[in-house]
Amino acid sequence: MYCAYRDGMVTSTDEIVAPGQHNSLVLPMLTGMEQDGPSVGLTKFIMKGSHIPHIKLMTCEGKPIHVIRGYDLDSKYAPLFGIRYDGK
Repeated sequence: MYCAYRDGMVTSTDEIVAPGQHNSLVLPMLTGMEQDGPSVGLTKFIMKGSHIPHIKLMTCEGKPIHVIRGYDLDSKYAPLFGIRYDGK
């Protein structure tokens, strides 16, 4: 996360929903688990700990959300090492 912060992708090194570049939000999914949802194209993210990003995400309708996945995330999209940025 530090590199993403250093490069200006996120405004915090914490695992919180934060403003990103170009009027977008960045959702860091470094830990927890990610499961395919009941419909095609839906994904369920389950966080570990006390962070609650849902309220922040609900207030951002119409804004792009970029995802940073960490190697500790239990997901088929998580990288083997480091972090992976999914966005444009």
